[in-house]
Amino acid sequence: MKNQLAETAAAVAKWKGAILSIEAKLNTANLALTAARELRDAAALRATLGDAEAIAAISKARADIYAADQQIIELGIAEKAAKAELGQAEAAAVVARRVIVEQLKRDRIKSGTG
Repeated sequence: MKNQLAETAAAVAKWKGAILSIEAKLNTANLALTAARELRDAAALRATLGDAEAIAAISKARADIYAADQQIIELGIAEKAAKAELGQAEAAAVVARRVIVEQLKRDRIKSGTG
């Protein structure tokens, strides 16, 4: 019983950690997206006027924007799944705690201290 409680607590901690990690990666991807958009915006006029360096910068920015957008989408999917796993782990932890409490009550009644 106590082992099951420890296992469910570990699962809850694992999923909370995973969610924090995903959120940190989302923050990093959003920063990359912002930087790429700023690069694109800064080079737009010069690229339109035919500046080769600006055209290359726009091309890089487009690739970076696409990559960041895709990463944000994928991390959002992962975050949703991790939150679902966390919910299941928390529910299992509640059940494990209830089982232990009920067993303790039964033990007290049997021993005459409850």
